[in-house]
Amino acid sequence: MKRRIVILGGSFGGLQAARYTLDLLGDKADITVVNESDRIVFKPALTYLAAGMRSSAEELYIPLREKFANTSARLEVSRVSGIYPEENKVELSSGSAIEYDYLVIALGAVPDEKALPGLEEANANPWTLEGALKVRRALENGARKVVVGSFKPPYPCPPAPIELAGLVAKTPLAGNGGVEVTLGFPGPRPLPPLGEEVSSKLEALIESTPIRYVRDFKPIEVDPGRKVLRHEGGEESFDVLALVPPYKVNPLIVEAGLASEGGWPRVLFEKGFRHGSYDNIYVIGDSSVAQYGAPMAGFLAGFMALGAARAIAEDLGEPVEAGGKKAYAKCFVDYIDDGAAVFCDFTGLFTGEGGPHCHVIAEGGLVGEYKKALERYWRSFKL
Repeated sequence: MKRRIVILGGSFGGLQAARYTLDLLGDKADITVVNESDRIVFKPALTYLAAGMRSSAEELYIPLREKFANTSARLEVSRVSGIYPEENKVELSSGSAIEYDYLVIALGAVPDEKALPGLEEANANPWTLEGALKVRRALENGARKVVVGSFKPPYPCPPAPIELAGLVAKTPLAGNGGVEVTLGFPGPRPLPPLGEEVSSKLEALIESTPIRYVRDFKPIEVDPGRKVLRHEGGEESFDVLALVPPYKVNPLIVEAGLASEGGWPRVLFEKGFRHGSYDNIYVIGDSSVAQYGAPMAGFLAGFMALGAARAIAEDLGEPVEAGGKKAYAKCFVDYIDDGAAVFCDFTGLFTGEGGPHCHVIAEGGLVGEYKKALERYWRSFKL
């Protein structure tokens, strides 16, 4: 009898969970991936869209249906309206329900736009398609004061605000240097957890541009009417505000009773990111990675997806080779003619051995080529 495996979320984590499960279980599994759309956004290119380096949002979409061609896995295009762990079922916005033997939750996290007074009304979160387009339109309409940054973890792709600030300062929409870009970032240096080598390179990138860099950025409130951001070090006026806010657990996880008192679901690394209270539920990617102090990143979602697939296969008595994938990740900061590609090993954060261990693996214009290669990979990805 085939086991029913339902995967919620069809982005990087969900797709990799489906592929790994297919690889390990083959026709012994009945796999359904539920996603609210039949396409996903390639989010690493949102900075390009915001800065005018992509002509339209359509260029960022990746179709999903073709990725399921010639496989036994199915794509269910619907929004999840409820998760019911005690009944082993998921309800969809269409009114139908899907029962499961194993559930993998890869729904991501959601931005907390209320984390700062006035933020929700004034902000254009550049890590969303809507926010990136809002930044772009503002620049096209003559915006001259742009405030970019982040102020409190966890949030997706931590280097993204640094990249966006550089691209806005250097691309044609900047009007030959006519845009004043302020970058606010927490900490005395950029991303100190990634180590001295990475922080120094990112700092050098920022200093190579006319960006005004606000260290130890601690916002207090936003005045949408005056278009002023007040922080502990002073005030910043803006035409467009592009802050990546902290992210919080998906409400569906909370409503299902799967979140802990700390806000995130408790998952067990040694059990393939199985939920602490349910033997047949796994929570991966941005939906749970903050528990380990690791960043929200597609590469780590893949690491967690493999862990879940291996655990399910082992639970079903299937042979699984010893060992497993390391928690490796790459991130890119493209400044057009300069940049940094960073490689990190986050494995120690999951095992309790410490870390991460990071170093710069490429610089200069080559970084943009790395990002293009990553996009080509996901466009050609098949289950």
